[in-house]
Amino acid sequence: MFISRAPILLAEKEQRERKKITQQEVANATKLTRATISAWMGHSGMARLDANAARALCAYFDVPISELVVLEDAPQGQLAGVGAS
Repeated sequence: MFISRAPILLAEKEQRERKKITQQEVANATKLTRATISAWMGHSGMARLDANAARALCAYFDVPISELVVLEDAPQGQLAGVGAS
């Protein structure tokens, strides 16, 4: 399962820019919906990645995909994101 680092990246961006950045502001800047931004900001894992959203967020945060998401290890014998209900 993929884990989004967007909340950490947003906090770092807020600290650099010395201002609070809302999810709506991120949505406007990336041309993504607020619901999409909210999903990326959630602390639970993501079963699938939307490539367009990932590209937009990478551009917004000026990071490679490897800094935007990390792959959580799946339980032994099970593929990440497969078999979870």
